[in-house]
Amino acid sequence: MTQNIELTEEEILALESGKDLSNVDTEYAAPMSRTVHLANNCDWDDKVIIGLSMEWKIIDFMVEVGSLVDTYVELAKECGGILNLSKTLRSVRDLVNAVQACIKIVQGIVQANQKARELAAKFLETFYSQHTFTVESGVYKAVYNTGWKQYFTPSGFASLMGAKTLQMVITDGKKVRYVEFRTNNDHSWITNEDEVVRAKYGTIWQGDPGKGKHEWLKQ
Repeated sequence: MTQNIELTEEEILALESGKDLSNVDTEYAAPMSRTVHLANNCDWDDKVIIGLSMEWKIIDFMVEVGSLVDTYVELAKECGGILNLSKTLRSVRDLVNAVQACIKIVQGIVQANQKARELAAKFLETFYSQHTFTVESGVYKAVYNTGWKQYFTPSGFASLMGAKTLQMVITDGKKVRYVEFRTNNDHSWITNEDEVVRAKYGTIWQGDPGKGKHEWLKQ
């Protein structure tokens, strides 16, 4: 069993400065193997979802998801046919599709009545404030670690902690772009304005696009 060892203050400062820690003593390499960092190199705040897959049922891992589902069901009744929405919110994929649809309604890209616009705005507010991790512009955060137990059901949390690969979905704070991709549980990433790239192993801010990169998609 791997021993859970905390990084020292000196090592945390080294990570923040971008120093390469790939050759540190293996005693201190263990905690990094179970952490995914996201560094935000953009002028917006990143909103992040971590899951097992796009088909993972949200009821299996999200806490207090009832109000989000209820709002979605009402919205689907109002304009589900126009936006090809499913009748209810089941999976991570449904959730991402719903976010994209709500953004189009709020921004006026899709014509909808007043009730639908209010429901879309409510859905986005609930989703962004209660069900995503925020990584502010110019900072980095661990977007996968044991400190986020409160966001998940006990079974969902246990499933995540046992997973070697994860599904990451990132949307920008301006609600224009998003990206989704698979990541190992010891890979870290950097969001740039044109793409998301792998961070060099042992660093936070040094990009290594040869190891992995993903272009933003339009909402």
